[in-house]
Amino acid sequence: MFAHLLLHYTALAAISAAGCILFFRLGLLTGGGAAVTFFMAVIIFGFGGWMWATPILTFFLLSSLLSKFRAARKPALEEIAAKSHQRDYAQVLANGGLATLFMIAFRLAPLPEFYLLYCSVLAAATADTWATEIGAFSSSPPRRITNFQPVAPGTSGGVTWLGTAGSLAGALALAGSALPFLEAGRTTDPVLFFAVVIVSGVLGSLFDSYLGAAFQVQLRCPVCRQITEKTVHCQNLPTERIAGWSWLNNDWVNLFCTLYAALIGIALYILMTGYRGVN
Repeated sequence: MFAHLLLHYTALAAISAAGCILFFRLGLLTGGGAAVTFFMAVIIFGFGGWMWATPILTFFLLSSLLSKFRAARKPALEEIAAKSHQRDYAQVLANGGLATLFMIAFRLAPLPEFYLLYCSVLAAATADTWATEIGAFSSSPPRRITNFQPVAPGTSGGVTWLGTAGSLAGALALAGSALPFLEAGRTTDPVLFFAVVIVSGVLGSLFDSYLGAAFQVQLRCPVCRQITEKTVHCQNLPTERIAGWSWLNNDWVNLFCTLYAALIGIALYILMTGYRGVN
Protein backbone atom coordinates (compact mmCIF):
# COMPACT_ATOMS: atom_id res chain seq x y z
CA MET A 1 0.00 0.00 0.00
CA PHE A 2 2.73 2.44 0.98
CA ALA A 3 4.75 1.57 -2.13
CA HIS A 4 1.69 2.17 -4.31
CA LEU A 5 1.08 5.60 -2.76
CA LEU A 6 4.75 6.50 -3.06
CA LEU A 7 4.73 5.57 -6.74
CA HIS A 8 1.49 7.49 -7.30
CA TYR A 9 2.74 10.74 -5.79
CA THR A 10 6.18 10.43 -7.36
CA ALA A 11 4.59 10.13 -10.80
CA LEU A 12 2.21 12.97 -10.00
CA ALA A 13 5.04 15.22 -8.86
CA ALA A 14 6.98 14.45 -12.05
CA ILE A 15 3.97 15.27 -14.26
CA SER A 16 3.27 18.47 -12.32
CA ALA A 17 6.93 19.54 -12.54
CA ALA A 18 6.99 18.88 -16.29
CA GLY A 19 3.82 20.91 -16.78
CA CYS A 20 5.10 23.84 -14.72
CA ILE A 21 8.41 23.84 -16.62
CA LEU A 22 6.48 23.86 -19.90
CA PHE A 23 4.30 26.77 -18.75
CA PHE A 24 7.44 28.63 -17.65
CA ARG A 25 9.11 28.05 -21.01
CA LEU A 26 5.95 29.22 -22.81
CA GLY A 27 6.04 32.44 -20.81
CA LEU A 28 2.81 31.77 -18.91
CA LEU A 29 4.48 31.60 -15.49
CA THR A 30 7.44 33.26 -13.82
CA GLY A 31 9.89 31.11 -11.87
CA GLY A 32 8.12 31.86 -8.59
CA GLY A 33 4.73 31.31 -10.19
CA ALA A 34 5.85 27.94 -11.52
CA ALA A 35 7.09 26.88 -8.06
CA VAL A 36 3.82 27.78 -6.33
CA THR A 37 1.78 26.21 -9.14
CA PHE A 38 3.77 22.99 -8.72
CA PHE A 39 2.87 22.67 -5.04
CA MET A 40 -0.76 23.56 -5.68
CA ALA A 41 -0.92 20.98 -8.50
CA VAL A 42 0.47 18.24 -6.28
CA ILE A 43 -2.09 19.06 -3.57
CA ILE A 44 -5.13 19.49 -5.81
CA PHE A 45 -4.44 16.72 -8.32
CA GLY A 46 -2.89 14.38 -5.77
CA PHE A 47 -5.71 14.53 -3.25
CA GLY A 48 -8.59 15.54 -5.49
CA GLY A 49 -7.98 13.97 -8.88
CA TRP A 50 -9.50 15.23 -12.12
CA MET A 51 -12.70 16.40 -10.42
CA TRP A 52 -10.76 19.14 -8.69
CA ALA A 53 -7.93 19.59 -11.19
CA THR A 54 -10.10 20.20 -14.27
CA PRO A 55 -11.71 23.50 -13.13
CA ILE A 56 -8.45 25.08 -12.01
CA LEU A 57 -6.71 23.93 -15.20
CA THR A 58 -9.57 25.46 -17.19
CA PHE A 59 -9.07 28.75 -15.39
CA PHE A 60 -5.31 28.78 -15.70
CA LEU A 61 -4.87 27.61 -19.28
CA LEU A 62 -7.67 29.58 -20.94
CA SER A 63 -7.05 32.74 -18.90
CA SER A 64 -3.29 32.64 -19.51
CA LEU A 65 -3.79 32.21 -23.25
CA LEU A 66 -6.23 35.13 -23.32
CA SER A 67 -3.75 37.28 -21.36
CA LYS A 68 -0.94 36.42 -23.74
CA PHE A 69 -3.13 37.12 -26.77
CA ARG A 70 -4.19 40.50 -25.37
CA ALA A 71 -0.57 41.40 -24.54
CA ALA A 72 0.43 40.67 -28.14
CA ARG A 73 -2.45 42.67 -29.63
CA LYS A 74 -2.60 45.50 -27.03
CA PRO A 75 1.01 46.04 -25.88
CA ALA A 76 0.27 49.60 -24.70
CA LEU A 77 -1.82 48.21 -21.83
CA GLU A 78 1.32 46.57 -20.43
CA GLU A 79 2.45 50.07 -19.44
CA ILE A 80 -0.53 50.37 -17.10
CA ALA A 81 -0.87 46.90 -15.58
CA ALA A 82 1.40 46.18 -12.63
CA LYS A 83 2.42 42.83 -14.09
CA SER A 84 2.74 41.18 -17.46
CA HIS A 85 0.79 38.18 -18.78
CA GLN A 86 3.25 35.93 -16.91
CA ARG A 87 1.68 34.94 -13.60
CA ASP A 88 3.98 35.24 -10.59
CA TYR A 89 3.64 33.52 -7.22
CA ALA A 90 1.42 36.27 -5.77
CA GLN A 91 -1.02 36.08 -8.69
CA VAL A 92 -1.18 32.29 -8.44
CA LEU A 93 -1.90 32.45 -4.71
CA ALA A 94 -4.41 35.29 -5.06
CA ASN A 95 -6.43 33.44 -7.70
CA GLY A 96 -6.04 29.84 -6.54
CA GLY A 97 -5.13 29.92 -2.86
CA LEU A 98 -8.67 30.00 -1.47
CA ALA A 99 -9.77 27.31 -3.92
CA THR A 100 -6.96 25.06 -2.67
CA LEU A 101 -8.16 25.56 0.91
CA PHE A 102 -11.68 24.48 -0.07
CA MET A 103 -10.28 21.30 -1.62
CA ILE A 104 -8.34 20.54 1.57
CA ALA A 105 -11.50 21.23 3.59
CA PHE A 106 -13.37 18.70 1.43
CA ARG A 107 -10.76 16.06 2.21
CA LEU A 108 -11.21 16.71 5.93
CA ALA A 109 -15.01 16.91 5.77
CA PRO A 110 -16.42 15.62 2.43
CA LEU A 111 -19.34 18.03 2.10
CA PRO A 112 -20.55 18.79 -1.46
CA GLU A 113 -20.80 22.47 -0.56
CA PHE A 114 -17.00 22.69 -0.58
CA TYR A 115 -16.87 21.69 -4.25
CA LEU A 116 -19.55 24.27 -5.02
CA LEU A 117 -17.53 26.99 -3.28
CA TYR A 118 -14.32 25.76 -4.92
CA CYS A 119 -15.85 26.26 -8.34
CA SER A 120 -17.45 29.56 -7.30
CA VAL A 121 -14.14 31.19 -6.35
CA LEU A 122 -12.47 29.88 -9.51
CA ALA A 123 -15.42 31.20 -11.54
CA ALA A 124 -14.80 34.64 -10.02
CA ALA A 125 -11.09 34.48 -10.88
CA THR A 126 -11.94 33.35 -14.41
CA ALA A 127 -14.69 35.95 -14.88
CA ASP A 128 -12.42 38.74 -13.67
CA THR A 129 -9.56 37.73 -15.97
CA TRP A 130 -11.79 37.28 -19.00
CA ALA A 131 -13.49 40.62 -18.35
CA THR A 132 -10.10 42.33 -18.41
CA GLU A 133 -8.68 40.53 -21.41
CA ILE A 134 -11.79 40.56 -23.59
CA GLY A 135 -12.84 44.04 -22.50
CA ALA A 136 -9.49 45.38 -23.75
CA PHE A 137 -10.84 44.97 -27.30
CA SER A 138 -13.94 47.08 -26.69
CA SER A 139 -14.51 49.78 -29.31
CA SER A 140 -16.03 52.08 -26.67
CA PRO A 141 -13.98 53.46 -23.77
CA PRO A 142 -14.41 51.83 -20.36
CA ARG A 143 -16.34 53.61 -17.63
CA ARG A 144 -15.47 53.67 -13.95
CA ILE A 145 -17.86 51.35 -12.16
CA THR A 146 -18.41 53.77 -9.26
CA ASN A 147 -19.58 56.80 -11.27
CA PHE A 148 -19.69 55.60 -14.93
CA GLN A 149 -17.32 58.34 -16.05
CA PRO A 150 -15.07 57.42 -19.02
CA VAL A 151 -11.55 56.30 -18.11
CA ALA A 152 -8.50 55.28 -20.10
CA PRO A 153 -8.39 51.64 -21.28
CA GLY A 154 -6.62 49.46 -18.73
CA THR A 155 -7.60 51.63 -15.76
CA SER A 156 -8.53 49.63 -12.65
CA GLY A 157 -12.26 49.74 -12.04
CA GLY A 158 -13.13 50.46 -15.66
CA VAL A 159 -15.88 48.31 -17.17
CA THR A 160 -17.32 47.81 -20.66
CA TRP A 161 -20.24 45.87 -22.03
CA LEU A 162 -17.83 43.63 -23.92
CA GLY A 163 -15.83 42.99 -20.76
CA THR A 164 -18.99 42.21 -18.81
CA ALA A 165 -19.99 39.71 -21.49
CA GLY A 166 -16.48 38.25 -21.21
CA SER A 167 -16.98 37.93 -17.46
CA LEU A 168 -20.17 35.93 -17.99
CA ALA A 169 -18.46 33.74 -20.60
CA GLY A 170 -15.62 33.00 -18.18
CA ALA A 171 -17.99 31.99 -15.38
CA LEU A 172 -19.93 29.78 -17.81
CA ALA A 173 -16.73 28.10 -19.02
CA LEU A 174 -15.63 27.36 -15.47
CA ALA A 175 -19.02 25.98 -14.46
CA GLY A 176 -19.11 23.86 -17.61
CA SER A 177 -15.70 22.33 -16.85
CA ALA A 178 -17.12 20.88 -13.61
CA LEU A 179 -20.27 19.46 -15.20
CA PRO A 180 -18.94 15.88 -15.70
CA PHE A 181 -18.02 15.65 -12.01
CA LEU A 182 -21.17 16.87 -10.28
CA GLU A 183 -22.42 13.40 -9.38
CA ALA A 184 -18.99 12.35 -8.12
CA GLY A 185 -18.93 15.46 -5.94
CA ARG A 186 -22.45 14.60 -4.72
CA THR A 187 -23.72 17.89 -6.14
CA THR A 188 -26.54 16.30 -8.08
CA ASP A 189 -28.59 19.41 -8.87
CA PRO A 190 -26.99 20.99 -11.95
CA VAL A 191 -29.41 23.94 -11.95
CA LEU A 192 -28.47 24.95 -8.41
CA PHE A 193 -24.78 24.38 -9.12
CA PHE A 194 -24.73 26.46 -12.31
CA ALA A 195 -26.79 29.26 -10.79
CA VAL A 196 -24.55 29.58 -7.74
CA VAL A 197 -21.25 29.27 -9.60
CA ILE A 198 -22.13 31.64 -12.45
CA VAL A 199 -23.75 34.35 -10.30
CA SER A 200 -20.93 34.15 -7.74
CA GLY A 201 -18.35 34.40 -10.50
CA VAL A 202 -19.87 37.43 -12.21
CA LEU A 203 -20.59 39.28 -8.95
CA GLY A 204 -17.07 38.50 -7.74
CA SER A 205 -15.70 40.05 -10.93
CA LEU A 206 -17.82 43.17 -10.47
CA PHE A 207 -16.69 43.43 -6.85
CA ASP A 208 -13.10 43.28 -8.12
CA SER A 209 -13.85 46.23 -10.39
CA TYR A 210 -15.45 48.16 -7.52
CA LEU A 211 -12.41 47.64 -5.29
CA GLY A 212 -10.16 48.64 -8.18
CA ALA A 213 -12.06 51.88 -8.72
CA ALA A 214 -12.67 52.87 -5.11
CA PHE A 215 -9.71 51.64 -3.07
CA GLN A 216 -6.89 50.12 -5.16
CA VAL A 217 -3.71 52.17 -5.15
CA GLN A 218 -3.17 54.36 -8.21
CA LEU A 219 0.33 55.49 -9.13
CA ARG A 220 1.74 58.06 -11.54
CA CYS A 221 5.07 58.12 -13.34
CA PRO A 222 7.04 61.30 -12.51
CA VAL A 223 8.54 61.36 -16.02
CA CYS A 224 5.75 60.60 -18.52
CA ARG A 225 2.86 61.29 -16.08
CA GLN A 226 1.25 57.98 -17.04
CA ILE A 227 -1.22 56.67 -14.43
CA THR A 228 -0.18 53.09 -13.81
CA GLU A 229 -0.14 50.18 -11.37
CA LYS A 230 3.63 49.78 -11.68
CA THR A 231 5.82 50.80 -8.75
CA VAL A 232 8.60 51.82 -11.16
CA HIS A 233 8.18 53.21 -14.67
CA CYS A 234 10.30 55.39 -16.96
CA GLN A 235 14.07 55.20 -16.32
CA ASN A 236 13.28 52.76 -13.48
CA LEU A 237 12.17 55.68 -11.33
CA PRO A 238 9.64 54.99 -8.53
CA THR A 239 6.09 56.09 -9.22
CA GLU A 240 4.12 58.28 -6.81
CA ARG A 241 0.80 57.42 -5.18
CA ILE A 242 -2.05 59.69 -6.23
CA ALA A 243 -5.06 57.77 -4.88
CA GLY A 244 -6.16 54.59 -3.12
CA TRP A 245 -4.74 52.58 -0.25
CA SER A 246 -1.00 52.09 -0.61
CA TRP A 247 -1.10 48.38 0.33
CA LEU A 248 -4.09 47.43 -1.84
CA ASN A 249 -2.52 46.31 -5.09
CA ASN A 250 -4.05 44.12 -7.78
CA ASP A 251 -3.04 40.88 -6.05
CA TRP A 252 -4.98 41.81 -2.89
CA VAL A 253 -7.95 42.87 -5.01
CA ASN A 254 -7.93 39.49 -6.76
CA LEU A 255 -7.85 37.70 -3.40
CA PHE A 256 -10.79 39.74 -2.10
CA CYS A 257 -12.61 38.99 -5.35
CA THR A 258 -12.46 35.26 -4.60
CA LEU A 259 -13.38 35.79 -0.93
CA TYR A 260 -16.43 37.80 -1.97
CA ALA A 261 -17.43 35.10 -4.46
CA ALA A 262 -17.25 32.52 -1.67
CA LEU A 263 -19.53 34.63 0.53
CA ILE A 264 -21.98 35.12 -2.35
CA GLY A 265 -21.87 31.38 -3.03
CA ILE A 266 -22.70 30.56 0.59
CA ALA A 267 -25.56 33.09 0.66
CA LEU A 268 -27.03 31.89 -2.65
CA TYR A 269 -26.80 28.25 -1.61
CA ILE A 270 -28.64 28.93 1.65
CA LEU A 271 -31.32 30.97 -0.11
CA MET A 272 -31.87 28.46 -2.90
CA THR A 273 -31.88 25.34 -0.77
CA GLY A 274 -34.09 27.02 1.82
CA TYR A 275 -36.54 28.11 -0.89
CA ARG A 276 -36.58 24.61 -2.36
CA GLY A 277 -37.12 23.06 1.06
CA VAL A 278 -33.84 21.13 1.13
CA ASN A 279 -32.57 20.31 4.63
